[in-house]
Amino acid sequence: MSGLADTRTQFFLVLLFTVVALFDVLWQFENTSMRTTVSPENLAPLSIATQLHEKQRSVMDREFKDGEIWTARHKLRWVYKQVETSFYKLVEAYTSKKIVRYVSLLHYVVVFFVAYVFCMLIAAHILHGMCTLRMLIASFVFLGFVSSILHIGAWQEYYTPIEMMAIAVALYSGITRNLKLFFVSVLIAVLNRESGIAVGLIYPILNPQERWVWLAGPGFGIAVLALFNIDLLAQPEFYDVSQFIVNRGVNDITILNFYKFELSHWFPPLIHYAAFVMPIILVSRKSMNHKYGKCFLIVFAMYFIIMSVGSFIDNPFLFLMYIPIYFSILSCALISPVQGLRGKENSLRFKPVSDRQT
Repeated sequence: MSGLADTRTQFFLVLLFTVVALFDVLWQFENTSMRTTVSPENLAPLSIATQLHEKQRSVMDREFKDGEIWTARHKLRWVYKQVETSFYKLVEAYTSKKIVRYVSLLHYVVVFFVAYVFCMLIAAHILHGMCTLRMLIASFVFLGFVSSILHIGAWQEYYTPIEMMAIAVALYSGITRNLKLFFVSVLIAVLNRESGIAVGLIYPILNPQERWVWLAGPGFGIAVLALFNIDLLAQPEFYDVSQFIVNRGVNDITILNFYKFELSHWFPPLIHYAAFVMPIILVSRKSMNHKYGKCFLIVFAMYFIIMSVGSFIDNPFLFLMYIPIYFSILSCALISPVQGLRGKENSLRFKPVSDRQT
């Protein structure tokens, strides 16, 4: 019994460490961003919430304007952020802007933590259990990814953390065949951003034998997106493909126009790409020993294509979406070929740090 108590203590200590570390990473990042973009006298009132208010005003303008190219697709992203900003306004009305800053920060700490928990659940399911030492190492890896991504580029938008969380939930629902959880993840992803429709493909990719989900997954996402954006569907401008694919004529570096810029402009972003893609390439062959290995690689390729054609290559903030896929692929690579072929399902089992098994 004492060993079990020690295990639970270690488990909760690792969770506590991760929450505190996430808060510190996001807090330091926000402070750094504010110091570099805001004058000292305006530092205190500004926060993530304040920036969201400004962004939401343009999103809630439901008519397409002349000159709007593919940024007009942001109008599809109003539901989740409307609820979020409305809550911030309510808090601000009864407290102050400084309190709102902490509330918004705590919201994103929760989002990152939920993504972390599901990454651990994915790893534990694939590895048939996880000792607390391995969990602690995984926490350092997760925090390292988050910290490095946030400090490569500025906090350019507030949609990717939500989508990262939804991807983690969808991956776990796929390997555990939990359809209710899967559809919840699709709902959150689509209400957050239009690219959330891709989350609807994760379950069928992991379970190709369930053919009806190939239609039900993305179909559910499309239906939800259409239901909440009927006013946009009625406008012919909405159906312009340039709304959803990066325009090679823009001044920002994309996969379609990077060769037009000087080497010093596009080489660093490509280095960032290589830094996040190469580890997956290196372990891809070994990850195929597990029955889900190829499926995770397909999911990775799908999001790589989405990022390439749907955004700038110098926006590494989108790499956050890779983190749950990273944990899935690396977990498959860590398991032995015999275990992978068995494909046994097991619940999360945390063991004391003193366990020496690998």
